[in-house]
Amino acid sequence: MRNLCFTALFTCTTVFASVPCSSPEWQKYLAPLEETLEGDSIVSVSDSVDFVYATPGVDENTQFYIGAISTNMTAYMLLMTLREVYPQEEWEKLLQVPLPQLFPKSPFLKKLGKSWINEITLLDLLTHRSGLSNYLEAYGDEFALAKGWNHPMDPVTLLQSISFDRAKKELYSNSNYLLLGKLIEEMQGESFDLVFARLIQTPARMRSSFAPIAGNYFAFQQQARFSRLAPDRDPIVCLDMSNALGAGNVISTVADLKRWAHYLLDEAPREIVDLMLKDYGRDADGEIINLGFGTVDTCSGPFVGHQGSLDSYATFFGFFLESRLLVIACSNKESDFEQVMEILVDQITTTH
Repeated sequence: MRNLCFTALFTCTTVFASVPCSSPEWQKYLAPLEETLEGDSIVSVSDSVDFVYATPGVDENTQFYIGAISTNMTAYMLLMTLREVYPQEEWEKLLQVPLPQLFPKSPFLKKLGKSWINEITLLDLLTHRSGLSNYLEAYGDEFALAKGWNHPMDPVTLLQSISFDRAKKELYSNSNYLLLGKLIEEMQGESFDLVFARLIQTPARMRSSFAPIAGNYFAFQQQARFSRLAPDRDPIVCLDMSNALGAGNVISTVADLKRWAHYLLDEAPREIVDLMLKDYGRDADGEIINLGFGTVDTCSGPFVGHQGSLDSYATFFGFFLESRLLVIACSNKESDFEQVMEILVDQITTTH
């Protein structure tokens, strides 16, 4: 679920968008990975044509946990929900209303019973400026994590256990999107997975993507809908998805992430997408903060993206707003992912 900062990766001195996706250079540079990669990985670079590199047995329909890539989908679901629930209101203003004023009858907020609720807005949560600590810390040290994450606390207990910093400095915290996920469920009157299916999966025509709200890798192995899930390379942890709701609980494929990118950029309500991609300030690395995304300025224009990881899986999803060149990388082994990204970024930023 954690985000892996990609700001430093795209300080390019050449033109990213000038690299042809079908260039044999891609294959030449990625081919040596066949001797070093130990897990399952896939890279996709596409605009009008596609380039795909994958390890044996992996293709565009292989499923991976996408971790924090899920947060842009949660942000979209939240904005669409506000549009449904408050059709006559200005949604940008609603984002800046303290939670108790926006949700005066919320059973979930009442159960939390924390005073910090009065000082937080939806925009604070969406931009990781709420001042809320990361709830994963509530499970204790590394020896307790595996057991705790697979026997999760209920969301109320979990969010009651976290700390609050009134300075509200930018801090990446899964607590923000867990709380957003619970508020989405409450407003919609249905579980997060069903909202995901209605607002994301169906309109974007995603075929193998799901947002399970409970269960871990071992449980998913028994389900037909996850028959293409790449193996988890870290069976000691296998985090239960109830911990990741809203913050990283989506399982997807390269093919579906392409469909999501196409839908978001070309078919989704423009006012929603504009709110998502608006500049909400800079983080500590100088990256522009969007909603569920970050943007870096490159010589080829703004590059929007996000990285994330969950269990042994790591994913990158990013695109140029102007050229629509889309870059996706998925792996079920983080050390493999680091190798893939190093070569991918080097090839992108040095070829012209």
